[in-house]
Amino acid sequence: MVILYNDQQQKRRTKKIRWACIHPFPITEEQEERKHKLWAKTMIELTNKMNEVWIPPIKNNRIDQNGESTSCEIQNNEEYNQNGIHEEEENVEEDDLPELSEVPSNNTFIPVQDEHGYLLCRNGDWIIDRFKIIKQIGDGVFSKVHLVADSKNLQKSANGENPSKRALKIVRNVQAYKDAALQEISVLQALHSFDDEEENGLGPSHLVIKLLDNFEYFDHICLLFEPYGLSVFDFLRGNDYHPYPLDQIRYIAYQLILAVNFIHEKGIVHTDLKPENILFVNTDNYEFKNRWDKPYEEMGLVKSKRSRNRRRIRVLKDASIRLIDFGSAVFEHQGHDETVTTRHYRAPEIILKNGWSFPCDIWSIGCILFELYSGCALFPKMDDIKHLATIERICGAVPKSMKRASSCGFYRNNNQLNCSQEVKEHVKEHTRKLFDYIKLKEMEHIQFFDLLENMLVIDPDLRITLKVAREHDFFEKLDNNLRLKAENGENINENGAT
Repeated sequence: MVILYNDQQQKRRTKKIRWACIHPFPITEEQEERKHKLWAKTMIELTNKMNEVWIPPIKNNRIDQNGESTSCEIQNNEEYNQNGIHEEEENVEEDDLPELSEVPSNNTFIPVQDEHGYLLCRNGDWIIDRFKIIKQIGDGVFSKVHLVADSKNLQKSANGENPSKRALKIVRNVQAYKDAALQEISVLQALHSFDDEEENGLGPSHLVIKLLDNFEYFDHICLLFEPYGLSVFDFLRGNDYHPYPLDQIRYIAYQLILAVNFIHEKGIVHTDLKPENILFVNTDNYEFKNRWDKPYEEMGLVKSKRSRNRRRIRVLKDASIRLIDFGSAVFEHQGHDETVTTRHYRAPEIILKNGWSFPCDIWSIGCILFELYSGCALFPKMDDIKHLATIERICGAVPKSMKRASSCGFYRNNNQLNCSQEVKEHVKEHTRKLFDYIKLKEMEHIQFFDLLENMLVIDPDLRITLKVAREHDFFEKLDNNLRLKAENGENINENGAT
C-alpha cells in the first residue's frame, strides 16, 4: 500500500489521505490514468514538502527507436556546458556505502512513480532490502539506471568488507517498455548460455554486457549489471565532439565487430546500435592531449566561447567497450517490425521497407565509426526522402532492384527520387561523397574509409560481412595485446603480461 497526499486547497486545512494499491491486478484504462495522475500529484507534494526527491535532468536525448525527435541534435548543442566529464557526478567514497548493520528489516522506501511511469528514487533509498541507491547514472526512454550498493555481495577492501557496486536498471511501468525489458532478459540469457561452450571461458562474449540478476519491484522490471563508464557518445560530447584518435577508433571498431558478430552467430540482430549503446569499461583513467582536429566546414557546428578556447582534449588510457541495451534485439526467427533502429544509423533497406536482417547492424556500425572519426553524425535527423537523398549523395545510387521492391513510392517511374529541388540543393551543399570526408591522405586513413565504404554498401546482400571486416587491412596496425584482449577478454598489463 502507498500513502498518497492530495494538494493543499487552502492554508491550514487538514490534508486528506488516500490509499492506492499498486499490486498488478487488472484495472481499466480510466483507473490506470487516474492512478498515474494521482502518483504525479503525490510526487509534487513530496517534492515541495520534503525537498529531498531528486529528479535529474535528461542529458542524453537524441532520436528514439521510432525516429521521434528529441533535443540532442549535434548541431543544437551549443548551449551544453560541460566543464569536465565528472563535474556533474557525485564523488562516492567508501564511507558512502552502507554497512551491513544499515540494512533495514523492512523496506522503508515508499515506491512512487511519476505520470510517465518512471519509479522515482532518492539517493539512500533501499530496493527490496538489498540495494541502496547511491546516485543516478543514466536515463533514457525505456528506463533509468542507478548506481547501487549490493549488500548481498561483498568486496574486500582496506576497510574490511563492503557491499559491491552494481548498476540497477529500473524500467518504466509502461507495458511496451516492460515487454522490451522481458525481451532483453530473454536475449541476454540466450547469449550467455553459450559461455560454457567456450574453452577456458575465452571468447568475445565478454564484450556483451552480462545480466547478473532480474526481478520485479512494484510493477517495475529491474535488471542488474556490472557498472561501467560513460558511453562512447557521452565521452565524445564531454570533449565538445572532438573526434577520437584513429588508433582508438581502430580498437573500438575491432571490439564492436567482434561483439556484433558474436550475437549474429547466436541468431540475434541488435537493431539499435548507436554510440549511446556502447559503454567504455572505465572512463576514470584518461590523459589530456592537445587538440588535433577541426570540424568539417559545412557541418556548421557552432562552438561556445569556452569550446573555441579549449585546447586540451581527454584521451582514454583504455578504450575497452561493452555492448549494451538489447531491448530492441530480435531473434532472426521472430517476426520483424518494419521500422527499427535510431534514425541516424538506419539502413536503407529499412527506410524502403524491403525487409531487413543481420546486415542492418553492419550499416549502423559504419555510421558509428564515421561519427567517432568526424565528431558528428553522418546522417542527422531528417525525413525518409531527405535521408535517401543524403544516402545517394554520400554512398551512391540505390539499386533499381531495391527501388522496385519498395512499396513506399519514394521513386518515380524513371527511378528518380521524388524530392523537391530545394532538398536536392540542400543535400548537395551540406554533404560530400564519402571519400571526400577523409582528413589525411595517409594509408591508415585510406584503409579506414575503405572499411566504411564496404560497410555502407546500399544493397544489404553486397554489404561486407563481419567475418570479412575483422580481417580488413585497417586492423593490421592494431596492437597485438589489444587484439588478444578484445578476442579473449584477458587482462593484459602495459608490459603485455597476462
